Amino acid sequence: KYSITIDTLNEIIIISPNFTPALAEKCRLLMVIADWDQCVEACQKVFAQDERNLLALKIYCFYLLAREGNFTEGIEKLDFLINSLEKCEPSNCDLLFQCVQVFTRISGGDPAILKRCSFMIEKAIKMRPIEADYSIEKANIMLMKNEYQNAFSQY
Repeated sequence: KYSITIDTLNEIIIISPNFTPALAEKCRLLMVIADWDQCVEACQKVFAQDERNLLALKIYCFYLLAREGNFTEGIEKLDFLINSLEKCEPSNCDLLFQCVQVFTRISGGDPAILKRCSFMIEKAIKMRPIEADYSIEKANIMLMKNEYQNAFSQY
């Protein structure tokens, strides 16, 4: 079923090559089926049209950090993703939360990634302070940073 969807997206891309949502969706589907070479190639095509495409940035960061283990470039792209989130979706705390969940889970406890995730979750909490899931995520990050007392008080 994924191949049919990818074929349909390819037809859309041929008809409208500047329609980045179709390219970005193709990136997502290629990631789902773990066709990483084509996924990265599709991300590069998206970036050629829209360097701040949030879906493609999230996928490419995931690829760099989880698949390639390239923390230097991955953190650089993660910084660009955070900057793009602030510019393109400054009030979308749910999108911030989704990004935090993804990158916290694949961080392996890396302090640089956790620092950025802490920054994002703090922004989400400021926008929606009564959201329990955000506070729990913040506490989970604190646990990963070995800040047990702070995590306990956050729960």
